[in-house]
Amino acid sequence: MICPECGLETRVGACWVEVSGDDRPDTATRVVRVQQLLCRNPRCPKKDRAVGQARCVLYPPEEAQ
Repeated sequence: MICPECGLETRVGACWVEVSGDDRPDTATRVVRVQQLLCRNPRCPKKDRAVGQARCVLYPPEEAQ
């Protein structure tokens, strides 16, 4: 992703996994990896601030990229 303020490519600042639907047997389980993206330009006003997220479906396999 590109920082909307300065146009430089961002970096991953944090990463976590979100799981939904696994608390009941009648709902489908879905696992998504979320990466918080930060601006890495030292001259940008948004340096080291979150400018977006990247989401990647890990499960179910048919939804995975």
